[in-house]
Amino acid sequence: MKDITVEQIMSWGPCDDYPEPRVRELFGDHKSVTPIEILDYPGIPVADRLWVLLREDIIPARELREFACDCAERVLPLWDARYPDDARPRDCIAVARRYARGEATKKELDAGCAAAYAAADAFASAAAYAAYAAMDAAYVAAYVAAYAAADAAEREREWQVERLREVLSDMEVGK
Repeated sequence: MKDITVEQIMSWGPCDDYPEPRVRELFGDHKSVTPIEILDYPGIPVADRLWVLLREDIIPARELREFACDCAERVLPLWDARYPDDARPRDCIAVARRYARGEATKKELDAGCAAAYAAADAFASAAAYAAYAAMDAAYVAAYVAAYAAADAAEREREWQVERLREVLSDMEVGK
């Protein structure tokens, strides 16, 4: 596994939250860190750790595409629940996996990409966008999957708040 240096990270153009002095501070006395060290670093948001790691400089393209497919598959239930008869995102992920393994052509990949993009555009779905992203950019798929999961978690928290409000209201009435 290839170690990562401050210079590499800076060459990738991090956002304004990570000027070179801050990145050097995060590295401490280390000239380089392993991808596992970055992945496990608690002082950096998950999305930022993924931004560093999900690139071909660190992980080979095949593994990145497989990872993107894994991320996209995690959010497919969101799509399937709303559009059970539309298999475009699922088909897109399947062709992306075949392409990663050398079992599909670039033309097939492009067709799967176009279909997933059309689904995403038509329904503005995180699952479809994640499937589309699996075609080209693993880090985008991971980000979209994380966003979709965060969105689902936020909806769950909202439900919990509303349910708790009901419980508290019932307690108040029962006094």
